[in-house]
Amino acid sequence: MHQSIVTYCSLSSDQLIADLYWCVQSQNLLINEPPQFKGEIVGSLVDNKAHQAFNFWFESLKKNPGPLLSFFDSEEQLILGKYFERLLYFFFEHFSHYDLILSNHQLFEKGRTIGELDFIVRDKQKNEIIHLEAAVKYYMGYRNTSKHSMWIGPNGMDTLAKKMKKFEKQLLNSEREEIKQQVLVSKRKIILKGYFFKHVKATEFPYFYNSDIENCKWMYQEEMNKFIDSTEFYSIMPKNKWLGFHLDDSLEYYKGKQIITLVDKQIESIGKGIMLTKVETSEMKVMEKLIIAPNHWPRL
Repeated sequence: MHQSIVTYCSLSSDQLIADLYWCVQSQNLLINEPPQFKGEIVGSLVDNKAHQAFNFWFESLKKNPGPLLSFFDSEEQLILGKYFERLLYFFFEHFSHYDLILSNHQLFEKGRTIGELDFIVRDKQKNEIIHLEAAVKYYMGYRNTSKHSMWIGPNGMDTLAKKMKKFEKQLLNSEREEIKQQVLVSKRKIILKGYFFKHVKATEFPYFYNSDIENCKWMYQEEMNKFIDSTEFYSIMPKNKWLGFHLDDSLEYYKGKQIITLVDKQIESIGKGIMLTKVETSEMKVMEKLIIAPNHWPRL
C-alpha cells in the first residue's frame, strides 16, 4: 500500500476536527484481549461519566479550532501512524480529564535507541497512571479464516498476530528502571484503532473482533468488474484521509467504469493497493470503504 506523508499545515480545520473525533471516539478493533496477552485493551478513552465534559470540550473546539490549528501549524511531515499519535497527544494534553506525563519517550541502552514509549497519562477521574501504546491499522482477511496471522496489512508484511506480540513487548517498557524512577504505572493498555477489511467472498472476521466496528471489504483488481457497482459513485482516498475519511472539495467522484480504469492505472503505476470509498454524493456521505489489491497480493 502506498505510504504517503501527511503535511500538517495542508490539512483543513474540518479534517483535523473529524480526524481528532475519530481518534478518540472510534471503537477499538478488538473487543477482548487474546488469551495470555499481557495487557488490556482500552474500552473507551471517554467513559460514560466523561461524555458530557468531552462533548462540551469538543463542541467548543469546533467553534474555535485555533488551538488545534496552532498545534498543527507546521511543515513537519509524518506517516499516517505518527499523525494518529499526534492527534492523541493533543487530546491528552487538552482534555481536562487527563494529565499527560510522558509521550514518545525514547529508550536507550548502551548508548543506542532500543525503542519508544508512546504515552503515560494520569486518568484524573479514576486516579490511575496508565501506560498506553497506540496504533492505527488496516488488516485484510486472507483465506477466510479468523486466525490473527492471516489478517494481513496492505503491504503484505504486517499481521494482526505480529502487532499483538509487538504490543506486549512495548508494554514492558514501563517496567524499566529508568521509567520507574520517573513514574509508577498502575495499568498497561493498548489502543488499536483502524479497520478490518473482509474479502467480498469471505465470511470470517478475526477472533475477538469488535462487532461494533464498520464492516469494510477488499477485492482483487481482477474482481472489480464483478463487484464495483456501475451506478454508484466512488472516490480514491489519499492516505492522509484514512482516519476520519473526511470528504471535501479536494476529492473527485467517479462512476463504476471510470473508477475501475483509474484504479487499474494507479496499481499499474505503483504496484500497490488502492483505498476506495463508495459515496452518496447528494449527502456527501461515505457508504462503504474498499481496498483494491493487486492480483498477486499478498506477495508484493
